[in-house]
Amino acid sequence: MTRAPAYPLVVHDPFFSIWSPTDALTEAWTTHWTGRPQVLSALIRVDGKAYRVMGSDTRMAEPRPALPQTGVEVTPTRTIYRFAGAGITLTLTFTTPALPGDIDLMVRPLTYLTFEVAATDGAAHAVALYLDASATITTDRTEAPVIWGRHQHGAVRSLWTGAADQDVLGRTGDHCFTDWGYLHLSPDPDAPSTSAIGEARALRDHFAADGCLPDRDGVGPEAPVPMPTPASGGEGQSIHGQNANRQPMVMLALSRDLGEVAEAPTVWHAALAYDHVWQIEYHHRRLRPLWHRKDSTAIAMIARGWAERAAVMARCAAFDADLTRDMTEVGGAPFARLGSLAFRQCLGGHGLVADRDGTLLHFSKENSSNGCLGTVDLTYPGAPFFLLFNPDLLMAQMSFILDYAASPKWPFAFAPHDIGRYPIANGQVYGGGETGEADQMPFEECGNMLILAAAYAQVTDGAEALRGDWPVLAGWADYLVEQGHDPGEQLCTDDFDGHMAHNVNLSLKAILGLGAAAALADRLGEDGARFGAAAKAGAEAWLAAETDGAHRRQTFDRPGSWSLKYNLVWDRFLGLDLFPPEVADGEMEKYHAEMGPYGVPLSSVAGHTKLDWLVWAATLTGKRADLDAILARIDAWLDETPDRVPLSDWYEVATGGQARGRGFLARPVVGGVFMPMMLNNKMLEKWRTAR
Repeated sequence: MTRAPAYPLVVHDPFFSIWSPTDALTEAWTTHWTGRPQVLSALIRVDGKAYRVMGSDTRMAEPRPALPQTGVEVTPTRTIYRFAGAGITLTLTFTTPALPGDIDLMVRPLTYLTFEVAATDGAAHAVALYLDASATITTDRTEAPVIWGRHQHGAVRSLWTGAADQDVLGRTGDHCFTDWGYLHLSPDPDAPSTSAIGEARALRDHFAADGCLPDRDGVGPEAPVPMPTPASGGEGQSIHGQNANRQPMVMLALSRDLGEVAEAPTVWHAALAYDHVWQIEYHHRRLRPLWHRKDSTAIAMIARGWAERAAVMARCAAFDADLTRDMTEVGGAPFARLGSLAFRQCLGGHGLVADRDGTLLHFSKENSSNGCLGTVDLTYPGAPFFLLFNPDLLMAQMSFILDYAASPKWPFAFAPHDIGRYPIANGQVYGGGETGEADQMPFEECGNMLILAAAYAQVTDGAEALRGDWPVLAGWADYLVEQGHDPGEQLCTDDFDGHMAHNVNLSLKAILGLGAAAALADRLGEDGARFGAAAKAGAEAWLAAETDGAHRRQTFDRPGSWSLKYNLVWDRFLGLDLFPPEVADGEMEKYHAEMGPYGVPLSSVAGHTKLDWLVWAATLTGKRADLDAILARIDAWLDETPDRVPLSDWYEVATGGQARGRGFLARPVVGGVFMPMMLNNKMLEKWRTAR
């Protein structure tokens, strides 16, 4: 991998999500996915001289040189930095055990940081390490008072901090942090270390001078820091986009004296974890994080993480190697690179909980678009990831939508768009919510849910899990039958282009949704003949509509228009055979003609594209050459996009910049880039049974 637009470091859920926006880990401070500072800092002291290995220069500490970084690698579960200088090499690895086949491990909100140091010049060197984490990770307002303390569980120790006033589940919206819960920083229980809590400059300067930390908390530059105290003592505003170099004041800090380091590597581990206490409100009931079903307290969860560390890290390394090998086989090095960048981001855009009866509920968040929770047209593009790696997680995204639609709260004959705004899942908030139809997405969401239900049943051979939901699903199919194949003016998932009538791609989705309903009915032994007949009639009408050469228009009534027909991919996956191969061939011919430096525009309306849809479009013909051509443009975009943000799924194909100057970023829809893997029968069978 040459570079990432941004590097995932600690990515667990929409609130606990820390990234590096620069190639060198010392060029800037680490941030939340929103771009607001959430600082992690690391120093190494070699023969009495301190060097930065994570974190920028700042007025909150004495300027120190950066240890030269020699490389960085992103794998599905790890980000690995390499440094060399002062006679030593250092490898710093962030391991987030996001293994979707092991749900209890996947939801454990704990990332390991591993420091591996070795001498390179034949001499032994005195080496010490320092790591800190900011209290601002625990609050949306950097000036908010925080408290701190320590926990112990046998030999396992943890420093913790959190907001003094816990506004539990009180913060909803898009570009926001949590105002509740507690950040934990824990040292390897098998290695001696020092630890302290206090003001950033005082802690860093003490380590640089002495190679250790003072054995006390509340460390300040002159007088002790009182508790509670503001999380950040820096100057300026805390508003997104202003004073981005503002530094936190209160830090949790660890240090480890490695002694004399020779050519044989010396290793030290630390762990960063977050206890949300409560994670989601669902129909006015608070639900705890899923890890509570194994551990009742945060320190017990951290202790389990330490007990399993060696085995977990070995599993992650093996998983990364296996998946990278398979991604390379399916789509070459560009696809392996893209999939590695998308992997943790996809899972990190969700929160997984269990309802009181144990039913899994997997809630997405529309990061950077509006903060909606459980959005059906996020579940749809992200579905290839879950169909491939764990279909149970896809069912956990569909079940609450099906239950909500069956309840008296949902008054419409079509499928909902969402079930709230993260982390509050009490009912739809998008458009008219439960009160109006003006900004709903009826064709979009009905088609999405029907296609996903049929795909789940096909991949798992588990249609019976949907038997109780058949009346709701059949009702949505009936809605599409009544509406016909030609949608009136309405929104689709690409709602940034506004309302549109006669949308050819949306029509395609409705037709395929009806075909999916017929296939599901057949698996359930239900009568789906009317859905199959309507799908066939719709496809015939769609094929008979006027075209512009070999490709189809964006809307039936607009000559000269065109668009990516990404929905067509489900005809192939579900084996519906509603459309002949010539349709995909004609479309692909147009895509090659319209190709820009960084991909194919979404349509003739504007020059932007969607990453998920672009990869789907690349698979329509099933020809490797078509996939490779589009992946090559995406690969160039990853290297050259000017926006250093978590993987964007909406950008300009001419410049590589975020669409309309803001784009989308850090969204879980990037799970859609695994579509080429899902369409490969060998890979689908291997990975869905690998749990």
